[in-house]
Amino acid sequence: MLRPTPLLPDSLRRPLVLGFFALLTLLGILLHRDYGLSWDEQLDRLNGIISVKYVALRLAPELARQQESFAAIPDMSQNEDVDHGVVFQMPLTVLEKVVGAEDPRDVYFLRHLVTFLTVVAGTYALYRLGTLRFRSWALGLLGATLLITSPRMFAEAFYNYKDLVFLAFFTAGIYTLTRLLRRPSGRGALLHALATGAAVDVRTMGVLLLGFTLFFAGLEMWYRPAIRRPLRLALLLYLPVTAAVVVAGWPYLWEQPVEHFLAAFQSFSRYRSDMLVQYWGQQISVRSLPWHYAPVWLLLTTPVAYSLLFGAGVASLVGAAGRQPRAWLRTRTGRQDLLFAVWFFAPLGLLCCCTLSFTTAGAICISFTRPSCY
Repeated sequence: MLRPTPLLPDSLRRPLVLGFFALLTLLGILLHRDYGLSWDEQLDRLNGIISVKYVALRLAPELARQQESFAAIPDMSQNEDVDHGVVFQMPLTVLEKVVGAEDPRDVYFLRHLVTFLTVVAGTYALYRLGTLRFRSWALGLLGATLLITSPRMFAEAFYNYKDLVFLAFFTAGIYTLTRLLRRPSGRGALLHALATGAAVDVRTMGVLLLGFTLFFAGLEMWYRPAIRRPLRLALLLYLPVTAAVVVAGWPYLWEQPVEHFLAAFQSFSRYRSDMLVQYWGQQISVRSLPWHYAPVWLLLTTPVAYSLLFGAGVASLVGAAGRQPRAWLRTRTGRQDLLFAVWFFAPLGLLCCCTLSFTTAGAICISFTRPSCY
């Protein structure tokens, strides 16, 4: 296969890529104190604190009871947010203690900075995905730039612990999946399991990565018989390690993993608070959103130029796949493009066809559709 003509000389790759991500990091350090609290940040932090207490009581009960704030922290049974994983929140809670952050302002500024750096890491995963797909580091960097400069993205990267962190982990999961499908290995399976488990432990919708993995692994084995054995072995390692990561990073699951996970997953179909949102000139309950809420929300919050370019890309993909679908699927590029299309359309279709909660609608619009279309 011929290499495409590079848009920029390779000699610029290291300074431009390093400069771009260094600039993002510097902006995060300079600006993270400029953002206030979102409405659910305190609840997210409490969820992490409760889970740390739960873990401490099982690993070092005597030491845990000696802590001054021990009695004031609710037990796991009193936690109303157990349906949200804490793989990100627990390390943040520990980090607060390690750096000695006591003042509430310092605590949340620290959390905002770490959240932003996590999103930067997810943006880097998108850059690597674009580079692999187009065999052009310049186009990969362009995709990363479009994502982080998209409206709402930059600001929410500081304080949205759920959706933007989920975006970062899920994008990393798609990247590790792509690498695993290209070159199956034990190391690749372990990395993909870690990314999948982390995504699930932020939002249970991360289980879609499991479905994507099994489906596209089957497709890859069908069209590349030579990798069937190593890919099967990689899957045999991936599945149990993913389950172990999910349970280990979510203490609520420790006592009854299957039952508690199913309960958490089912909570996505309902929303505890009956709030109202403004939609098409009407006040609508978040419990009865119409099927078209997510597509309309997505179009309204995406720059017109981005939407037009995405539409042109989809038209090109459909044209290439429609002319000779079997020949298209035989190519690595065709299967890669199918993965990206499923990444975008499958969650959106799920939201339109099923009864999911208001928070799930937001998660799908931000976490799935944004990076996949860039």
